[in-house]
Amino acid sequence: MQAKQQVLVVSDLHLGGGSFDPGDDHVYQGRQLERFVRKWLASPKGREGQIELFFNGDFLEFAQVNQAAYRSPSSDFWCSETESMEKLESILSGHFDIIRALRDFQAQGNQVTIAAGNHDVDLYWPAIQRRLRQCIGDSLRFEIGADWVERYGGKLQIGHGHAEDPANRFKHWSAPILDAPDGSRLEMCPGTLFMVRFVNALEATYPFADNLHPVQNLAPVLLREDTGGFASAGWLLL
Repeated sequence: MQAKQQVLVVSDLHLGGGSFDPGDDHVYQGRQLERFVRKWLASPKGREGQIELFFNGDFLEFAQVNQAAYRSPSSDFWCSETESMEKLESILSGHFDIIRALRDFQAQGNQVTIAAGNHDVDLYWPAIQRRLRQCIGDSLRFEIGADWVERYGGKLQIGHGHAEDPANRFKHWSAPILDAPDGSRLEMCPGTLFMVRFVNALEATYPFADNLHPVQNLAPVLLREDTGGFASAGWLLL
């Protein structure tokens, strides 16, 4: 890849299904990301094709969007390639404006790079990469398998940070596609398991549930919900 003069780093946008299936979607209400991309595309460096837009993990919210797509009963494995594709299509259908803006951004000669985070480990699937390149452009780049990525000869180091968090790190980050009893599946990190088993269900009653930080602040909410093992999870967090 030819290095660009300017690197823009954005992180944790969590694109869900837009108005159809918002999940943990932070950007669909005011078309913030589309406006951001087009602003930089119209800049002098953008018109010259000299910008790299680097999505530093959790760009796509696979963990929460289209929850019915994930059908494994095992707590050890996350999505199959087919299930991840179902989730991706939900994201794409809710964000046509963003995808079109990114395609226009690359068509001018700029670079879009997507690095995987703990919420979009699904980017490891070849079919996911092919589909995103089909939508955004063949030059779309993926950074997967490394905790840190360098730019400007090492002067800029970019990392999502989940590898430093015991709840969200993966045992096999360089190769998280594993052999499951029902075929190939992604590794399930503890944080995603907690979200799938508890937080996603809680959000029906408490939409703010996954925005509480640190995660221990969820304990009082879980203790009040004495169903589905929520109270036990609350005691565990305490």
